[in-house]
Amino acid sequence: MRVNTEMDGYLANAQRTFELGDLPDELMLEIFIELEIHHQHRLRRVSKEWMEELSSIRLQKVVRMDIFVPVSAFDTDYKFTTFSDLKSNVIAVRRPPSESGVRYTAHYQQLSKAVTPRTKVLQLNWIEPTENYNLSQSMASWYVIWSFVVLQRDVRPNGVNLTHILLDNMTAFEGLHNLSNLFQRRDDAEAMRRHPRSNPLPPKPVSAIAFRRCRFELIGLFVSFFRNPFAYQDCDFKLLPEDCSSWVRIPLRVLRPDTSARELEENLLQDLEHLVGDFDPSIVGTLTAKSNSLPEDAKLRWKKELKRNGTHYSSSKIDDIDLETVEWKNLRPSSLLFFLSFKNIIVSV
Repeated sequence: MRVNTEMDGYLANAQRTFELGDLPDELMLEIFIELEIHHQHRLRRVSKEWMEELSSIRLQKVVRMDIFVPVSAFDTDYKFTTFSDLKSNVIAVRRPPSESGVRYTAHYQQLSKAVTPRTKVLQLNWIEPTENYNLSQSMASWYVIWSFVVLQRDVRPNGVNLTHILLDNMTAFEGLHNLSNLFQRRDDAEAMRRHPRSNPLPPKPVSAIAFRRCRFELIGLFVSFFRNPFAYQDCDFKLLPEDCSSWVRIPLRVLRPDTSARELEENLLQDLEHLVGDFDPSIVGTLTAKSNSLPEDAKLRWKKELKRNGTHYSSSKIDDIDLETVEWKNLRPSSLLFFLSFKNIIVSV
């Protein structure tokens, strides 16, 4: 009995020793800084001490937020044959249905309160599974995440000092294109013109944007809802064949402002080479027939793309490339994406 009593006393003392409140303040702060802001706000009610800790300046430097805005309510049955058709339907995303709109507003209001001029790092976590998203749903979630980032930096003065952005589990509809404007520092004149009262100073340039476990839409290599990448502004694209995977999930990709647009593209292509895999030979075999049916201006455009991205044709003259003799199966997957999704040449007005 005496042994049991001693053991009980030891266990009781051990339990008391490892109570959460007995941890050093510095360690508690490290725990709190890893919490998502909704959890931080709830824990403020525990005690006055925790309220003070969770309101500290150090915690304001990093803001983490889980985002759930249902995209199933969007017009997911919208049918289109080319990407330009889908762009014309983007108004459906700008005016989301009530459920999505309410959640979006609530998330943004809470994020606006959490981000302060001391905030350096913003982490946004898309918590809904995206594996079954179609292109319209992917577009909708991309628009939500993009607007959160842009509004915090370019509209609200609180986000003026954001320098690092981490996007987790989101769908990168644009690929890596058009993200570079987050690196750009607007000049004072433009900032004062757009927001003379609320944003008198331009935001600091972003040092890095990290994509973690993000789904990248393959069509995003060529198209954009803002403006197509420079190399593809003369082309219109359709969806990839149904038997082709239309997206990949890249474990981690970090963008930095000192990286050129061409380098960003090459980095993404290297990721795709390892993740896309080989296309079905029967699908690749259709490219010869497709090339034969192209008008002359489109055939010329294909030859230019072969020279640009086809390893075997980089040193060839465009006039010497014969589309009928191209061994399509020998092209790398990232090169095949262009030819499989190509629709036609856009005629400038």
